[in-house]
Amino acid sequence: MGNGKGLAYLGLILGLIGTGLGGYVFFDYILAPLLGFGDSPAETTEINSYYAEEYQTNPTTPDTYETIEGMQISFINTKTVSLHILFTCYVRITTALGTYAQLIILLNSTVLTTSEYYVEEFGVTTQERFAVNMQNYISALLPGSYNVTVLGRSDDVTTSFFYNSLYVQTHT
Repeated sequence: MGNGKGLAYLGLILGLIGTGLGGYVFFDYILAPLLGFGDSPAETTEINSYYAEEYQTNPTTPDTYETIEGMQISFINTKTVSLHILFTCYVRITTALGTYAQLIILLNSTVLTTSEYYVEEFGVTTQERFAVNMQNYISALLPGSYNVTVLGRSDDVTTSFFYNSLYVQTHT
């Protein structure tokens, strides 16, 4: 049998390498952050999503902006975030009675997005249906308390806003 010196040296070398790697990991991930050395860990992305939906709402007063029922979301953010707002619905206008519908998205009291739909009267009663997709993106929204609200108006109370859906997402 040969002597085990070669095997002992190999074991010693592998043990030293393992000790060195273990020491590096201990220092880099545990000891260095405690002592204020090295890189600080990357901040994790935080995503918050809010959703509201309502089947149908009709304006109650002609030519007056009113909150679309259920289309209001409130949130608070403690750091600067990006904000994405998406609103979808259908608008149905009866042409014998009305000729337009308008929608706006508000962030607190600031108008972000507007959308207008007009119908020509054909001399006969018909209903026109429009698909609405409104969205807005703000890349740096400061910390604070916010309300996202969708308002609608029409020149008659038979106009319908239906299949309403409001989605708000913040992320850092």
